[in-house]
Order: sequence, then structure tokens, then C-alpha cells
Amino acid sequence: MCICVPAVVNGYEYYPIIANIFRQCVYSPIELISFILGLGNIGFWLVAQFPQLIQNFMQGTVDALSPLFIFQWLLGDICNLIGCIFTKQYPTQLYTALYYCFMDLLMMAQYAYYVFLKPIWTAKHSKKPQKEITDGDEDENDFLNAENGTVNDGYGTMYASMGVIFALTLIVKLAESTAVGQGLIESIFGSSSQSATVMSAASRKLLDVTICDASPEISEWQHILGIIAAWISGILYFTARIPQVYLNFKRKSVEGLSFPMFFCAVMGNLCYGIGVLLPGIPDWKRFIIEVFPYILGSLFTVFMSFVIVLQFFIYRWIPNWKKAAKKVVSNLPSPDGSFPFMSTSTIPATMGEDAEDDEDVYYYDTQSGVKA
Repeated sequence: MCICVPAVVNGYEYYPIIANIFRQCVYSPIELISFILGLGNIGFWLVAQFPQLIQNFMQGTVDALSPLFIFQWLLGDICNLIGCIFTKQYPTQLYTALYYCFMDLLMMAQYAYYVFLKPIWTAKHSKKPQKEITDGDEDENDFLNAENGTVNDGYGTMYASMGVIFALTLIVKLAESTAVGQGLIESIFGSSSQSATVMSAASRKLLDVTICDASPEISEWQHILGIIAAWISGILYFTARIPQVYLNFKRKSVEGLSFPMFFCAVMGNLCYGIGVLLPGIPDWKRFIIEVFPYILGSLFTVFMSFVIVLQFFIYRWIPNWKKAAKKVVSNLPSPDGSFPFMSTSTIPATMGEDAEDDEDVYYYDTQSGVKA
């Protein structure tokens, strides 16, 4: 466990639960809101890429994604991880940085599979003569589609899910060996003998009271490398959306892209940026050099994400709304009972005694021959 020194700032005591679990000293309500926004940032980013991964698996393609967008995203997260290592950040920041890199690698692996490996596999097996599927061949043809010789994408989904579960398990196990994980378990079980039973070796370390939020001892070159990594990361995050925006513009479509992924990205970046700026800026020089690259990679990135959201409106939602409106309007009769919105080239397909009954009258378009 750890304590905050001083225990009271401007009449506000620090929150012991936050201090023991996250090793951060939070005093005032503004700082508490900032801390909650920071947790919101982590929460949004933990799930941000899942919708896109699932959509790629369901569609069996990654044509909607720009490879530069994914690659720059990965490089940005790698630089963020390097900065966390050099500046000796808290374990929570380190593990979330590792998790982000893993999710990026998973998406890169997915891209490589659908763009490079799957076509090779399809070409290789499509040359084999097809044979009738029998009961004994069900297991084999479950993996290899007998109709088109392609790999069943369900297996890719299964392997990806296993990989995500493995990563989450690894993060939990690593957290158990740190002060953050130990503090979390202590806050759940208390300081009774039960907690000592749950973590016999780790609980002995909890008896050592340390200072929360203490600045880590790092050398000057580590500090400089951490700042450089932060600036590179911020620039990569900011420019990563540009290739995706251009690809959407070139295709005049956003089909294949997951809107929830960009929504979570916007919300996560907003939470982070506002959480950093909310407590104020006491030292502008330090803010420009050390903090601004993170603002560049969060709040400034929101602008580019909003451009992609705007493309969803232009290329998907507005056309769909127009089609739905036209369909509704075309079915509305005029006051005299006719259908003025129908093509003037339509004529009744049936004539006779029942022609006056609206339900028995069909129309054919004389130009296309399609029943209306």
C-alpha cells in the first residue's frame, strides 16, 4: 500500500482507495473527475478495435481499411510503449500500452491473412477437383469450403478470440505481481488473514508503505528519449487517419468500416484530452514540452476522426435516408387517389371487373418491364 504526502491539499483529503489501487494522489473533485475521465479513456480503448475485427471476420475482407492507417496506429502505440518504459510509468499505463500494441498486431495479422495468405490458400486449393461431400468428409470440408475452395473464416474468428483471451490473461497475471494488482486484491479482501492466504508472498510486500505518485528516478537521457517517443507517437496518431480518410474519399464509400470503432476512438481521446486539461496548466513550459504531444495525439486526433464520421454521413447514412424517404413517398397516394410519384410510363397490368379494386391492380413499367 501507499500513502499520499501531504494527506490534505487545499482542504481536500486524498482518496485512499485510488491511492492503494492506482498509486495516484487524487484530492479535489476536479481531480476526481479528471481521474474518472482517464479511466473512461482506458475503457473506450480496451474495446475500440473489437467491432472492426469482428466486422472483418464476418465479411472476410479488409479492403475498407488503409494499411498505412493500421501501420501508423501500431507505430504510435509502440512509441507510446517505449515512452512508458523509459519514463518508468505506472504499471497500469504500461500494461494498457502493451494491450494496445497487441490489438494492433492482431489487426495487422488479420490484414496480412486476408490480403496475402488467404488468396494463396484459395488459389492452391481451388485447383483440386471437387468431390461430392459425404458424411465422412464433413470434418474436412468444415475447414475447407468444398464449393469455392476457401478457408472457413469462422476458424479465424476462433483463433483471434483465443488470442485476445490469452492477452487478457497475461495482463491479469502480470498485474498480480505488481503493486497495482496487489493493491486491488487488498482493497477487495481487506487486510485480514484471508488476504494473506490469497497472496502470501505479495501481502508481505504490502506491509511496506511507500509514497504514492512519487516521481520515478530516471536519468536525463531516459527523460529525453521518453519525450522524443511521446512526440513521435503524437504525430503518428494525428496523421494516421489521413490515409483512411483518403481511401474512403477514393472509394466514395465506408462499407466495411466499423462506426463503433471510430466512435470509441473519439470518446477515448476526448476523455483523455479533457482529463489532462481539466486540472489546469501550472507550468506552461513543461506542458508544451512534455504534455502537448499527448494532447496532439488525443484532442487533435479527434478532428480527423470527426472527418471519418462525416464520411459515414455522406457515403452511408444520408443515401440510405434518401432511399428510405423515396420509398415511403412513392407509396403515398395523392388526394384524388392516384399515385403521382409513380412513373408516367406505368400502365395497369390487369383490366376488367376487378380493375377498380386497388389490391387487384398491378402496374408494369413499359420501359423496364418490371412489375411496380
